[in-house]
Amino acid sequence: MSRNFDRCLLHIFHSGAILLRVLKFPGSYLLHDGKAFLSFLFLFSGAMDHLQAQNTVVEKSQAIDSVLQHFANEYSIVGLSVGVVHQNKSYTFQYGYTDQSKRHPVTDSTMFLVSSITKLFTATAVFQLIEEGKLHTDDKITDLLPEFRMKDERYRNIRISHLLTHTSGLPWDVILKDSPDDATALPLLLQELQRKKLSFTPGEALSYKTYSNVAFDLLGMVVESQTGMPIQEYVTARILQPLDMQRSTYFYETIDSTALAIPQVVSGNSRRVTRLNQYGRDSERNPVMNGKPLLVESYPVYGEEYEHNGSGNLISNAPELNLWMTELLRIYQDIAYDGVIGRSTLEDMWTIHQTIAGKKTAIGWGWWTYPYEQWGTSVFHVGTNVGFCSILTIFPRHDLGITVLCNGWYAQEAVWHGIADEVAKIFLDENQ
Repeated sequence: MSRNFDRCLLHIFHSGAILLRVLKFPGSYLLHDGKAFLSFLFLFSGAMDHLQAQNTVVEKSQAIDSVLQHFANEYSIVGLSVGVVHQNKSYTFQYGYTDQSKRHPVTDSTMFLVSSITKLFTATAVFQLIEEGKLHTDDKITDLLPEFRMKDERYRNIRISHLLTHTSGLPWDVILKDSPDDATALPLLLQELQRKKLSFTPGEALSYKTYSNVAFDLLGMVVESQTGMPIQEYVTARILQPLDMQRSTYFYETIDSTALAIPQVVSGNSRRVTRLNQYGRDSERNPVMNGKPLLVESYPVYGEEYEHNGSGNLISNAPELNLWMTELLRIYQDIAYDGVIGRSTLEDMWTIHQTIAGKKTAIGWGWWTYPYEQWGTSVFHVGTNVGFCSILTIFPRHDLGITVLCNGWYAQEAVWHGIADEVAKIFLDENQ
């Protein structure tokens, strides 16, 4: 973060130098040449505007620095990386270290597991194929994956739309006992599903309890069935590389260890510690640690097995996720822009397709939505895995996107609500 702050100061000093050069015009030259004087006024006005803009950037940087420091102290956070895109400008902010040993500070290059934010890329892949006429939201999964069967005849009615909106009735997760962690795990996952029943009739319900990682694992297989490319290869070729997200990957082994955020967990085996590490909270009323610092340690397992690449294995960093958000906002703002998906497709993905009874949160095609009273609708996705927590949220009407990456699930409340909302407030409240 200090690097961004110093960069802002350099811009201000540069602006000051411009002002000094402008003010050194010979007085007689200004008096005898009206055009030169007018040029001087324009130069002076432009320099002042530039200086004011840089002052605003510094103020925002200081405010965000304060937010990160506060929540890091409050939640014993080891490492944080925040990305912001606003009105065609990109910002990144970092705090802390890649692990509790404090050997490697978090930088722009530090890679974090983004967990379920991966689902947004899988959903985009599906809609690229829909735009090409290869898929439709009403397509039945059994028509696309004939080997998909369950111990419940209702599975025959599951459609792509149900998978995208977590209304399929599929379980939260299906974990293979001894996953080979490669492509041969996919048929094993389908075999395991043959022993399962649906929780409800497809399309019947949406709640936080109906959320399904399996649904997006299947969507990854659907993409492969139509393209011949594993989901991670398709996303890399059709989304990541065109956006110059060159370091983003599904395989942590390919990343330099000094640039890899390591999963951090709270030390101990108590029920309270388990809730912090696996659910991100202490209790409904007191979701952190009652004001006491936590003792943390590195977790030895990184991410999920290969068969879950469709639902949660993407690893990225704040600058590259800024490229992703910038692309989506440009598609939304510029009707003539030819992006990774079309504008009408993006609008459809961001449109509410299922609601939750009694809740403001709803879902589009893969994207969740929430209507803030003061800022309007946001579209977002969150991610958690043991040792990681993240959120990516976009306010389309305000041309604002925010990503928060953290190597600690126990800090969920800080990441999802505290930091993300406070950063949004810094950029949006001045416009209210």
